[in-house]
Amino acid sequence: MRTYVVPYRIIFGNPRPLPLCELELIGRTERVTIDALVDSGAEYSVFPRKAADDAGLDLPRLSNGSVSFGGSVEPAWKAQVDFELEAWRLRADVLFVERLQFPYALLGRRGVFARFGEVAFVEKTNSPRVEFRGDRGRIEL
Repeated sequence: MRTYVVPYRIIFGNPRPLPLCELELIGRTERVTIDALVDSGAEYSVFPRKAADDAGLDLPRLSNGSVSFGGSVEPAWKAQVDFELEAWRLRADVLFVERLQFPYALLGRRGVFARFGEVAFVEKTNSPRVEFRGDRGRIEL
């Protein structure tokens, strides 16, 4: 069984520790670094629209969806994009929004968690990490 390991940092001070990782959004002209919450409760990954603009990605002219989080519904621009987590390259549908309710993006289940048989958060260690185990499809490294 193949395991992909993504280290994260835990930001304390909230009611619960937040597992934040760093990823790179890959655009036509640039790569943009994004802090993202590894969120098993999010159906889609949600990134700030500014990151897509900075990376030179072509998003639809008009919003083509919406996303509900933080008690509000926001218009979203859904696009299939490439991003890297450590040396692991993924292509997934991402919802881009003008206003995030949080100071970080969300890394969700579709296109990420769903590729694996098991996802484990390993926190009681000096090197907290999420382990994606048992890949179910082609993953580029």
